Amino acid sequence: HGMTPDSLPFDDGAFDAVVLDNVLEHIDRPEALLAEIRRVLEPDGRLLAGVPGRKGFALDPDHKVHYDEATLLRLLEHNGFACERVFHMPFRCPALEGRMRQYCRYGLFRPREA
Repeated sequence: HGMTPDSLPFDDGAFDAVVLDNVLEHIDRPEALLAEIRRVLEPDGRLLAGVPGRKGFALDPDHKVHYDEATLLRLLEHNGFACERVFHMPFRCPALEGRMRQYCRYGLFRPREA
């Protein structure tokens, strides 16, 4: 059985955390998925979303949308999440972002009250 796109087979508030690690850049329009994540998160839950840096993004032909820090924050904030923290792996370094395939940025988000 396959999963229906943008429909998570879980009850409302079923999770205290959701992780999207290098997922968003593969989706042209993630708004419906983000709405589902908000639905399945507890009101006090957290979403950890990670996206690749420039080099990692460029090396995968399946990547559709590149997110720098501002566009990642804007996407999540426009879809009902508030950012608690942004961090980079291995650490924030613009020079590494263009040279290191595994360089990623992450945001820790909580659902905003409706």
